[in-house]
This record gives sequence, C-alpha cells and structure tokens, in this order.
Amino acid sequence: MPHVAEAPAALECKLLQVMRLNNLDGEPMNNWIAFGQVVGMHIREEFLKDGLFDTAAARPIMRAGYRTDYAEIGKMFQMIRPGA
Repeated sequence: MPHVAEAPAALECKLLQVMRLNNLDGEPMNNWIAFGQVVGMHIREEFLKDGLFDTAAARPIMRAGYRTDYAEIGKMFQMIRPGA
C-alpha cells in the first residue's frame, strides 16, 4: 500500500458511495461527501502501546476551519460516551 513513509499510520480505504448534498430547501449544492470502508492499515511500531494506537504520541493535526486554521491534540483524557 503506497503511503507517506514518515506517517505514524495510514489507512487504505475503498470508495463505497459519493453523494451530492442538498441545501435546506432540498436543492442540490456544489458540495459532496464520500463514504468509504477501511480495508487495510499500516501503523508504525513506535506508535503502538499495549496493542493500541497511541494517538497522543502521533500528535495528529486537525482542520479547525477557515483557510488556515489547524489544531494539535493537547491533553488526552478518557470519558465514557453517553449512551455507550
């Protein structure tokens, strides 16, 4: 599977469906969403902790909106998801 060699992890996905989105009036917009299924993965050994991916160690960045806004993970904590 081709991927960026220095990436902590890479997911291989197969495309399932592409859908055009509608606005509040039900009219088609020029916005689309793609759905896929993960069929393979590569995780570098140093990012595995007790058999699980160590998200904090990977220091992922996230898109935060606008043209140039991104964020990094800071403090990690655990919480039971409501309804889980």
